[in-house]
Amino acid sequence: MRETGGQQVSNPITLSQAIEGRILAANAKGLSINTIKEYSLYYRKLMTFMPDDPVFTSITVDRLREFMAAQTHLSKKTRSNIRVSLSSMWSWAVDYKIITANVAADLDIIKPESRAIHPYTKEDVQAMLANVDKSKAYTRPGKRECSNTIFQAVRNKSIILMLLDTGLRSSELAGLLIRDVDKRNQRAKVLGKGSKERIVPFSAITSMSVWRYLAQRPDARPDEPLFITTRDRPLSKFEIRDLIAPIGDRAGVMNAHPHRFRHTFAV
Repeated sequence: MRETGGQQVSNPITLSQAIEGRILAANAKGLSINTIKEYSLYYRKLMTFMPDDPVFTSITVDRLREFMAAQTHLSKKTRSNIRVSLSSMWSWAVDYKIITANVAADLDIIKPESRAIHPYTKEDVQAMLANVDKSKAYTRPGKRECSNTIFQAVRNKSIILMLLDTGLRSSELAGLLIRDVDKRNQRAKVLGKGSKERIVPFSAITSMSVWRYLAQRPDARPDEPLFITTRDRPLSKFEIRDLIAPIGDRAGVMNAHPHRFRHTFAV
């Protein structure tokens, strides 16, 4: 038994060991994959800031404040999430009697910016649906204006309609399996935040669009993701974001992103 940083601990562990334990505990507790990925990202930032891998109990709140001060290039929301992830790890360490006090709880609370998110207009949605199948028009010397056909146009149209009809988060949409979608009864089973399951309805038009998309995947199994990439991988929430933005650009819709569909659904 030895005293370190005013706290009694036997066999003191390093920061990297504490991080490994926290991630294992998060998996055991059944936290969402996205939450665990986020924690892992922020803890890697902390390790980069403290490359000497200090003894966990030697890390003071002042040292954590220095780390947070080095993150000022990030948005307030991201910094707030980092603070929460640190407090979570130190709280876990208290519960496991690794330390006796959660020093991360003394970090200043960061209030994210409150930005108004404007819903899409009917015209916005119509313009985006009209631009899912063609690239932005371009010209070449001596040639007429032309555009390219978008390979995944049917999939992208289904994604837009599903987001609009259901108000799903992009992570929820990415998590849908084929078996979760009942095209005949026009409803989907969704696993949301906190592993809470709910049923969401959608329109006949969306049902037909999903049917058309899945008709292009005749060998797809019920346990496969509903939406996949060109390499047959599950489509991530980041890839959904990255496909919506250029569609909005082609349609002349400013600041197009998946979460705006959630706000549009709400109103």
